[in-house]
Amino acid sequence: MSRVCKDLDSPIEDFFIICGAIAFVALCVFGIVYAVRWVSYNVRNSQKDNPSVISEEPGGSNQALPEAAPNNEGQQGHDSGDSTEVLEPDGIPHFAVSHVRDGDTIEVLYGDNQTQAIRLIGVDTPETVHPEKPIECFGPEASDYTKQKLLGRDVGVELDSSQGEYDSYNRILAYVYLDGENFNLDLIKNGYGYEYTYDTAYRYQKEFKEAEGYAMTRGLGLWSSCENVSPVNISAF
Repeated sequence: MSRVCKDLDSPIEDFFIICGAIAFVALCVFGIVYAVRWVSYNVRNSQKDNPSVISEEPGGSNQALPEAAPNNEGQQGHDSGDSTEVLEPDGIPHFAVSHVRDGDTIEVLYGDNQTQAIRLIGVDTPETVHPEKPIECFGPEASDYTKQKLLGRDVGVELDSSQGEYDSYNRILAYVYLDGENFNLDLIKNGYGYEYTYDTAYRYQKEFKEAEGYAMTRGLGLWSSCENVSPVNISAF
């Protein structure tokens, strides 16, 4: 009888050993999965709290916008025929434009298909989406121009320490480059916007003022299409 019981104990003990081993492995797997999900969750939240960490395009590798260079650095403007140009500095990051709000504000993709608004430095286009103001003269044309040029395109983004990194609407303040040329200046030079100095002088203020004079004297864009136009009639938003 004791031999029979002993024979029965052996498979029972083996059964419990196997069950214990399976439970241990399952617990380890569960712990690993939980740890991976916890890390992923915190990374995503960190990106939301810090929109400067963005990628070149959806699914791209994460990278941070560069710290704003001192105001005496960056690509210097130069004369090209009748107007001034500002060329793209080396080493600035590029991002895909996912949406155009109006002529001077765009959105780019970063991280896990999230978006970040960018307000263009040194330029102000007539209003089209201000909640408390009517659509202004040449505003739709400026918005359409920016959409035609930038939507879906890859653009370079340059910060400016003199202007800070974000405005009060949590938009990144930056210069945007398309095909190596400063798009902020392009808007002004073609009469789609005014040179705009918010508070302090910015890196390319001289070049932007020259571009405004170029468009004004030639009656380009809003300078010939709108009555009583002047920089003081436009408010940045």
